[in-house]
Amino acid sequence: MHQQVPQAVPQVVYTNNPQFVSSPYPGQQIELPPSFLYTSQPPNGGQLEYFQPSQVSAQQQNIEAQLRSGSVQIPSHSSTPYLIPATSTHKKESVTIRVDDSTEMIRIQAQRIARLEERCDLLTRQYQRYVSALQYKEQEIQHWQERCNILQAHLETPYKRIEELQYEKNEVKRDQERISNVIRSGLEEFDALTALKQQKLADIKFWKERAKKAEKTQTIIMSLEHRIKMLQTENERLNQLIVKGSRYSPPIQAPVWQNN
Repeated sequence: MHQQVPQAVPQVVYTNNPQFVSSPYPGQQIELPPSFLYTSQPPNGGQLEYFQPSQVSAQQQNIEAQLRSGSVQIPSHSSTPYLIPATSTHKKESVTIRVDDSTEMIRIQAQRIARLEERCDLLTRQYQRYVSALQYKEQEIQHWQERCNILQAHLETPYKRIEELQYEKNEVKRDQERISNVIRSGLEEFDALTALKQQKLADIKFWKERAKKAEKTQTIIMSLEHRIKMLQTENERLNQLIVKGSRYSPPIQAPVWQNN
């Protein structure tokens, strides 16, 4: 009876290149299928085991010695399809390993498809939730749009009143400007009339002085005219005396008028 490969051997030992895993034989690497690179579970459905380089090397040397001695055979149900010897003297075992590889790859692909279907269902449910949320948001937007329309309808009257008040305010400003212009014109006219008044007062003062001088001149003229009349009267009396030959009598002294 042949000894089976110990299950403690790691399923995958990662190298610097993520597309390859180490073989238990020195200098050999096994290329992983693309589907395996993106799976979150190992081929056997368990957890990936990580070992230190020294532990991996010891396990590889142990398995290599057992395989070369022929004391170990890989059964058809082996869960380590990638631990393939570099050379095999038994053709039947190589064919069995290749069949196991295909079976394991099919199982891996089936698991991956199942996970993708599960994820697709999850995304579908999430999409439905998003659609429901979007519909709710659209209803909410429509509700607030209706509220906004109602508020705008209520605000139309105040807006119209504000426009009327603004128009009245502009009219009052125009009236103020017109009144200011009238007041400015009135002040200018008042200043002109004040200047004319001063000029007229100066003219009145001048003519008053002229009138006073004219009154004095008139008084002198009247005094002279009265004296002329007195002299004419005296002259006539003298002429009469001369004509009658009467004795001459001195004339009556005429009143003297003040010429001031």
